[in-house]
Amino acid sequence: RMGDGMPDLVPSAVLRALRAVEVTQSDSAPCGFQLSFNTEMTGAGAGNFDLVQNDLLGPFSRVLVRVSVDGLPTTLMDGFITHQQYSPSNGPEDSTFVVTGEDVSVKMDLVDYSREFPALPDYLIALEVLAPWIVLGIIPKVIPTAAALVPVDHVPQQAGTDRQTLQRLASQQGNVFYVTPGDALFDNTAYWGPPQ
Repeated sequence: RMGDGMPDLVPSAVLRALRAVEVTQSDSAPCGFQLSFNTEMTGAGAGNFDLVQNDLLGPFSRVLVRVSVDGLPTTLMDGFITHQQYSPSNGPEDSTFVVTGEDVSVKMDLVDYSREFPALPDYLIALEVLAPWIVLGIIPKVIPTAAALVPVDHVPQQAGTDRQTLQRLASQQGNVFYVTPGDALFDNTAYWGPPQ
């Protein structure tokens, strides 16, 4: 599935051009994906490649990669395209168009915020930072720390993006923060807690 919001299935012309799918998952960095397509010239004139100009493959188009094994669908990636690369060749069918992207948490990394969290321990700050992202299908799974101390000598502050803040808070506690897709369409889990 590709497109804006909660996209529909990819048109058959785009799917026929798809040659490779690579998904990378990690608990220490954002998860990523790469889709490789063969491109062909569709009309007179150089540079007339419909696939390269397709809005579905544009920056920040949402991508949902799912596979079905024995009839059970599994989501491998729910993310957004962040980079495009076109590689022309001398042959008529050897040109490639590659789009890469990151999981949905890339949206958390677009805007810097400056705010305070008075009298909140780190795990409650993580819950508060994650709360607005439920509209994107990101469900928080925050594991409270064993020694959740309420700061009294300072006021915890955010000066950066939500993803940076969540990663910083996690690393201070020896925890990790990452987002994984669920099996339901457009459902993701934002895990903040000890490494699993």
